Amino acid sequence: MKRFHWLATLCLAVMTLPVWANNSTPTVSTDILVNAKISEGKIISLKVSNLQMEKTSIKLTDLKGDNTYYRDFIKDHNGYGRRLNLDNLPAGKYMLTVKQKDEYVKQIIVIKDNYVLLSKTNHQQT
Repeated sequence: MKRFHWLATLCLAVMTLPVWANNSTPTVSTDILVNAKISEGKIISLKVSNLQMEKTSIKLTDLKGDNTYYRDFIKDHNGYGRRLNLDNLPAGKYMLTVKQKDEYVKQIIVIKDNYVLLSKTNHQQT
């Protein structure tokens, strides 16, 4: 019985060893967070956060980047929110780009006659 108790204690100590050894502090994400949702019809609710008070640009262009339909610059803020009304844009594919230093967050917006589709966000570093 003593041997079983000793073996159980040893197994428990070995299983919890990684928890004891992990003294690292938690890491804080510095990635830009972009949350775009269709709120009603062809209106998109855009929220951008974790900007770290850095200069950030937001723009909506056609997929080729030839025409810019919306552009804004944020400075000295950690968050940003806007409602983008896409009613006046023709059916097609568009690119929403949030840029800060060398980090880009891109999202494709597809506008059809009666609805809007949003892709997942894509983070890129240059």
